[in-house]
Amino acid sequence: MANDSEDTPRGGKPTYAHTLSLRLSADDYRMLRRFVTKHEEVTNERLTHQSVIEAALMQYLANNKQG
Repeated sequence: MANDSEDTPRGGKPTYAHTLSLRLSADDYRMLRRFVTKHEEVTNERLTHQSVIEAALMQYLANNKQG
């Protein structure tokens, strides 16, 4: 998850400039829910759908840098 200091105010929570929407099939959404649930059971740490999707996007972008 990208967390540049200029995007994070003093309160520690990042400010967001844009909101994206993602459409998932019922099967893909269930897979995401199962992934999050399993992670929380194994690690006893909260994980949000947002953080999973954001981490996947950042990894994809890092692996596919242009120029």
